[in-house]
Amino acid sequence: MKKIIIVLLLVLPFVGNLAQNTGGKVNSLSSLEVEGIDYNTYNTALVQQAESGDAYAQNRLGVCFADGVGVTQDYAKAVEWFTKSAEQGYPAAQNNLGKLSYYGIGVTQDYAKAVEWFTKSAEQGNPEGQYLLGICFYQGIVVSQDYAKAVEWFTKSAEQGNPDGQFYLGNSFYLGTGVTQDYAKAVEWLTKAADQGHLVALNNLGACYESGYGVPQDLAKAFELYTKSANLGFPLAQNNLGVCYQSGKGVSQDFSKAFEWYTQSANQGNPEAQNNLGLCYVLGVGVTRDYAKAVEWFTKAAEQGNPEAQNNLALCYDRGDGVSKNPSKAVEWLTKSANQGHPGALYTLAMCYENGYVVYRNHEKAKELIEKAANLGNKQAKEALKNFE
Repeated sequence: MKKIIIVLLLVLPFVGNLAQNTGGKVNSLSSLEVEGIDYNTYNTALVQQAESGDAYAQNRLGVCFADGVGVTQDYAKAVEWFTKSAEQGYPAAQNNLGKLSYYGIGVTQDYAKAVEWFTKSAEQGNPEGQYLLGICFYQGIVVSQDYAKAVEWFTKSAEQGNPDGQFYLGNSFYLGTGVTQDYAKAVEWLTKAADQGHLVALNNLGACYESGYGVPQDLAKAFELYTKSANLGFPLAQNNLGVCYQSGKGVSQDFSKAFEWYTQSANQGNPEAQNNLGLCYVLGVGVTRDYAKAVEWFTKAAEQGNPEAQNNLALCYDRGDGVSKNPSKAVEWLTKSANQGHPGALYTLAMCYENGYVVYRNHEKAKELIEKAANLGNKQAKEALKNFE
């Protein structure tokens, strides 16, 4: 059961819990606060201070409206107050306005505007704006794709202690995108992010310890990190933890625990966990064998494009395990899996073409598929290839 090695989540975070900090300009929030005003919830004094033109208060009032703190949630009002603050050059408000513009919440969706506000915020030293601008360069959102520029902004953010900036910089070093690949540097930055409780960094750092990339292999440490991430609700870590329990890597083998963590991950829609859960039902790992349940989970994963699940679902349809036997459906799912380069599916589909099973017999097509499977290391295909002319 395959392990997710590293995850690079290149998506902008949702708006919840909008930025309240100043960015790089002011070191202490208290230096911007007026005594006697509660800046953490909607109140008359805060409104009056915002209406007087105080950019810091305007941003805080926008946060109250966006998050529904002490007042009915109202994104249009949030945009109004963020705009007032942002136009005065307040970096946290510029960043918040960028996020709302990116998602089209309270304002018409406008990627160009989002990047414009992220840039203003980043250039003033706001660490969140810096890593978000880095993501825009990484993905080529409005700006030309530029991995080196992305790393530049990730670095600025990371060096200010922002855990997301540290996470993205660590993954850039791991993947060698925009910077020379350096597993030790990847571990260094992922560790900084993980130490701040970044749930994806915890998972990826666990993968480094499991594989021995950038750090001596330590399966117990990997298990510890996966556990922390899984307990924070990260579905890929939950799947990885299930693999640890099933294989006994870094922890005593426990099939019931494996099944439990696969289930938690699968219920969050993780296709790899859904496939693993299906295999548990097929093999009776941590649960009573149930082919119908297996088909249910294989289907969920297969419909999300998971090639392992597509191959497994094809076998169920071919054998009639947990579902009515349907050779046509079997070949349909085999084809989907083979098209993604699954070695086993390529071999089985080749045999279908060679023997005229469901599809018309086509020796040349069979040979082509066999060669692909063999090149991917499938032992059956390597053996079968010897008999093909």
